Amino acid sequence: MDVATRRGRRIDSANSSTPLSAASPDMFAVFAVLAVGCSALIGLRALNDNSFFTHLATGRLILDQNSVPTSDPYSFTSSGEWVVQSWFASLLYGITDEVFGATGLRVLTAAFCSTLGWISWRLTAATQLIVVRAGAVAASLVIGGMMWSERPLLIGLIAFGATLICLVEQRSPWWLVPLYWLWVNSHGSFPLGLVLIAAMWAGSRFDRVDATSTIRVGRLALLGTLVGGVLNPYGPKFLLFPLDLLGKSDALGHIREWQSPDFSLRWAQVFMILVFAAGTALMMRRSWRLAVPLAVFFGAALLASRNVGVASMVALPAIAYGFSGSEDAAGLGESSDRPASSSRRTPTLAIILGVALCAMGVVSLSKPDYALDRYPVNAVDWMVEEDIRDADFRLAHSDVVGNYLTLRFREDASVFIDDRFEVHDEALISDYLVLRDGTNTWSDVLERHSIDALLWNSDQPLVQLAVSELGWEIRYSDDDWSVVCRPGACA
Repeated sequence: MDVATRRGRRIDSANSSTPLSAASPDMFAVFAVLAVGCSALIGLRALNDNSFFTHLATGRLILDQNSVPTSDPYSFTSSGEWVVQSWFASLLYGITDEVFGATGLRVLTAAFCSTLGWISWRLTAATQLIVVRAGAVAASLVIGGMMWSERPLLIGLIAFGATLICLVEQRSPWWLVPLYWLWVNSHGSFPLGLVLIAAMWAGSRFDRVDATSTIRVGRLALLGTLVGGVLNPYGPKFLLFPLDLLGKSDALGHIREWQSPDFSLRWAQVFMILVFAAGTALMMRRSWRLAVPLAVFFGAALLASRNVGVASMVALPAIAYGFSGSEDAAGLGESSDRPASSSRRTPTLAIILGVALCAMGVVSLSKPDYALDRYPVNAVDWMVEEDIRDADFRLAHSDVVGNYLTLRFREDASVFIDDRFEVHDEALISDYLVLRDGTNTWSDVLERHSIDALLWNSDQPLVQLAVSELGWEIRYSDDDWSVVCRPGACA
């Protein structure tokens, strides 16, 4: 039962609308095109995410071996059991790369991002105030411009957004079951969907409204999660992955996306404005169904910046509800009372805008598929030319470099460490942090792992320490990277 029904009346939005809501239906379509098109342009950017490199390499490996890895094939330090939580996403990347190449991967990412743009637009459908709706979605795209990349997280965000739409619009479609199977097998963030449903249910109890639809969504999501936990290459242990990952919270604290947002950055400030707007909207029109999830995911975002994306989604229906411009319904579903009038020029504008965005996409695709400026491409080229990389050669490097080496050499990468902190044990992570910071026991770490050479940032202390205290030699150096070799190791 919605708010309007409980009050025993429904107010015609056409009579209660403000001047700001006097936009034609086609004007809403123009902004929808903008939301979807700009999101697609975000996804068409050159591939440069280090985590994605390992996902792509794993997809290629699955295709080559016709099986999913069960042990780490990439490093000489962590050869134990490996549960590839994102195996389905990796396989999708591998197939796309094999059939369409890197350009196909960019188009696939653009498809994911455009879906997120449409979800953001749909989540603001409760308001007829075009300024409010466009502003909220624009803010979410600013955040998405920083948070969205070609990683499997995009699949998780899409599944989360689809769940939120179902809850907001009080739908419980059957496709939630395969959606959650996909989520479980593509990204370890799937528990966030269940948390969202529980928070929405709790809010419904505070609002004293019927939560039947929310319960149905919860049952379907739980069923899909359990099916995903059974129908996968690893069996039920799949469902324990998030718990295992959280068990390494100390190690994860050294990864930027697991740290609190840096609010000196513009996108983080936009996020705070978005949350403030949602809070203000809910003070204007109270809804615990929206307030409880907002509080839960805002708190999660403060703990780890990787949760900013889902928190931004949760803020959108709250803003739409509070600034709905009418008393109609609960403000939680898609408004069907759009102004009836439309001009002939607005559809033309929407079409022209869509064509212009497509042209911008084509121009973007004409540029190089990979952006590798932050990786030691030239340094690795030098090592290959000097023929000093083989199965027995042990190279120490940063976690980001490890992902690049995996993309380039696949199972022959022989990396020291990469950003799969769920795979590496705490001792290795601790050793890596010692090298990164150049603390007292750095030489012990090099000896313990029988390191032959360092591929390290030129301006970091470890380079000069190895030269001055151990007598190692700088065999290659540029403005960003140095290769420092143990005497005789790079001969």
